[in-house]
Amino acid sequence: MTEASTRSSRTPLRGSLDAGGVLAVVLSIATSALAYGTLPDRMRIHWSLGGPYYGPEFAATPIVLIAFPLLVAGFYVGSRWLRAYLETTEAFDVARLLYDGCTLLLLAGVLLLQLVIIWVNLG
Repeated sequence: MTEASTRSSRTPLRGSLDAGGVLAVVLSIATSALAYGTLPDRMRIHWSLGGPYYGPEFAATPIVLIAFPLLVAGFYVGSRWLRAYLETTEAFDVARLLYDGCTLLLLAGVLLLQLVIIWVNLG
């Protein structure tokens, strides 16, 4: 048994990142699918709070609804890759729980942003 496999078998919460990441991707896809029929053709994606801003203010709804699940999936795959890389170091043993928690918070934050943008465009 290699050191990396021994180390990964000692992590009882390893499945939490896997399950939470897959759940976030599935929820993002479901949210986009359910919202598609209720939104206008163009969604507002940028609000100015009085200062100058750059970029578009509106975007096509299908592009936005496809972009969010891709973003969540990209963060999840990237976090898995980074975790596999970091597991080769001894210092990662100490920070594993913090890393998993921060990754799940990032995925939940993107999902929450998706819900907020959909919600404000429904009204």
